[in-house]
Amino acid sequence: MKIVIAHVDWPEGAPNPTVKPEPIYAGTEPNVVIRWYASERVQFFSIEGLTSQQFNPTESGANVICFSTTDFNTDGRQEHSYVVTATNLAGDTKTIDPKIQNGVQPPHTPAT
Repeated sequence: MKIVIAHVDWPEGAPNPTVKPEPIYAGTEPNVVIRWYASERVQFFSIEGLTSQQFNPTESGANVICFSTTDFNTDGRQEHSYVVTATNLAGDTKTIDPKIQNGVQPPHTPAT
């Protein structure tokens, strides 16, 4: 079983949290586990909005520091949006809308 690790972070001075990698590439294997962890700059986070046809469970519940879901990965090269709400160490809370990409990861394009 493939496990993909992601991190919910809130870089110092940034106005919003981030998820790395973005998008999360689940690959082509069925039943990929995606696991998010809070960075040291995030008190806790929640995830919601994952579709029940593709993910189980579909939400984390409130105020977690780690969450895992299984991506059935049965939809080919589909992109999925979900919602992350994170709270930083100062108590600020913001919501972002990152992506999960199923299928083959596109080739890496180096920054110029």
